[in-house]
Amino acid sequence: MVSVLSARHSLAAPVLAGLLACILSGCGPGFEANSSRSFSDTAALASEGGQDESTPTSTNGRLKLDLKLDADEVDAAWNRKDDAISWNKITIKALEDFGPALLTEDPIDAKSFCPRYHRLGLNERGEFWVKLISAMAARESSFDEDLNYTEASNDSSNTRVISRGLLQISKESALNYKCDIDVGRDLLKAENNIPCGVKILNHWMIRDKMIGSGKTNAWKGGARYWSVFRKDSTRSKIQASLDELEFCKARD
Repeated sequence: MVSVLSARHSLAAPVLAGLLACILSGCGPGFEANSSRSFSDTAALASEGGQDESTPTSTNGRLKLDLKLDADEVDAAWNRKDDAISWNKITIKALEDFGPALLTEDPIDAKSFCPRYHRLGLNERGEFWVKLISAMAARESSFDEDLNYTEASNDSSNTRVISRGLLQISKESALNYKCDIDVGRDLLKAENNIPCGVKILNHWMIRDKMIGSGKTNAWKGGARYWSVFRKDSTRSKIQASLDELEFCKARD
């Protein structure tokens, strides 16, 4: 990984600015879709948060954002669990590696999850997503990393779908989203399950520009995959968890 430019530094070289804008818009190999955000927009994210000094970098043409978050201090819904620090580290790294759209887009439904989302710096956005993903895990698995749940539906091979792990992801879905697993039980490990969840969220953020909203037969963002975004009861609990973040609270 090579650090390209600090988001706080001025763009003294137009060529570098153009190159970075290209990376951010998805022109490099391996990026799934175009991003609507320019380099200057992403730099602004870092400056708006005051202390936020995250650094855009590139690995093989793929945008990567270095978050300055302390896994010991980040506010997550699972922080009372024994594995909390490990899960926080996994989530932060997954956001850096696989969640560029989550960190740089301004979702249409952002205000329903965090009224000040559009004003957050990169590190604050990173903590927002750690909190949201951990709140999802609370509803999906009660933080049970070993949970297997047999769904009522069948997969493409006509066998029952089994959702696994913290974010209850099936083997077939994981393979479709190019998650790094070989067999279904790999999803029972947080180091596989959480990055896979980030990949799914990032995929639909690019497509829908939404965190997780919609209505029956027209779900968008994470609601396309996870039912916790579809039910008012579970969605409101996720929103309540996010309300605990000081930087999300509405201000005059």
